[in-house]
Amino acid sequence: MRSCSHASVLLALSFLAGCATVGDFEVLEGRVAKLEMERKRLKAEMAEDVNRLENLHSQLTKAEETLRRSGANLGIRMETVESELPHVRGLIESTAFQLKASREMLDKVRREMFDRVGATSLYLPGDLPSDADGLWELCQSKLKSGKTREAHAALDHFEASYPKDDRADDALMHLARHAEAEGDISQAVEVYQQVHDRYPEGDQVIAALWRIGELLEKRGNCNRAVGIYQYLARKFADSELGKKGRARAEELSESCQP
Repeated sequence: MRSCSHASVLLALSFLAGCATVGDFEVLEGRVAKLEMERKRLKAEMAEDVNRLENLHSQLTKAEETLRRSGANLGIRMETVESELPHVRGLIESTAFQLKASREMLDKVRREMFDRVGATSLYLPGDLPSDADGLWELCQSKLKSGKTREAHAALDHFEASYPKDDRADDALMHLARHAEAEGDISQAVEVYQQVHDRYPEGDQVIAALWRIGELLEKRGNCNRAVGIYQYLARKFADSELGKKGRARAEELSESCQP
C-alpha cells in the first residue's frame, strides 16, 4: 500500500509538471520499489546489530559483576593470609629453634660417645665412598677442613677396610697424631705401636718407633724410651732415625735412674 501511495504522489506531481509520460512513471515506480527494499534490508540489519550490541552489553555486565565478586573474595582471602602470617612465622621460628637445639644435643651425644667409647662410626657419612681412593680423598678433605672427629672416623674406617693398601699405615699415623693433639699420650703411644705391629714393612714404622721414644721421654719413662731407641737402632741401623736412636739411647742411659 505504501508503494502505491508513493507512486500516486509522484504521478500527480508529474502531471502537474506537464511533462511526465507513462514510461517515466513506470521507471520511477521501479526505483521507488528498489529503495523500499533497500530500506527494509537496512532496517533488518540494524535490528540485528542492535540485538548483538544488547547481548554484548549483557555479557560485559555479567563479566564485570563476576570480577567484582572475585575481587572481593580475593581481598577477603588476602586479609586472612595476612592475619595468619605472624602466627605462621612464629611456628617456623619455633621449629627452627627446636631443630637447632636437637642438632646441638645430637652433636653433644655423638661427641661424648666418640670420646668415651671410641664410637667413630657415628661420624661416618651416609654416602661413604666404596673404594679406597675415594675414601682416602674423604679422609684428606676432613683433615684439611679441620673436622677432626669426622677425619678420625674416616681414617679408622680406611685402615680397617684396606689393611693391604700402602696408605693404611699412613692412616694410623694420622690417628696417633690426633691422639697427641687431644693430649692423650697413652692412646698415641698405643697407635704408634700398632703401626709397628701391623705394618712392620711399611714406610711409617721407623717414624712411629722414634715418636714412641720421644713420648716416653716426655712422660719420664726413661728406661722404656732407651729400650725403644735401642730397638730402633738395631732393627733399622742404616736409617737416619736408627742412627739418631743409637745416639739418644747412649745419652739417656747415662741419666736414667736404675
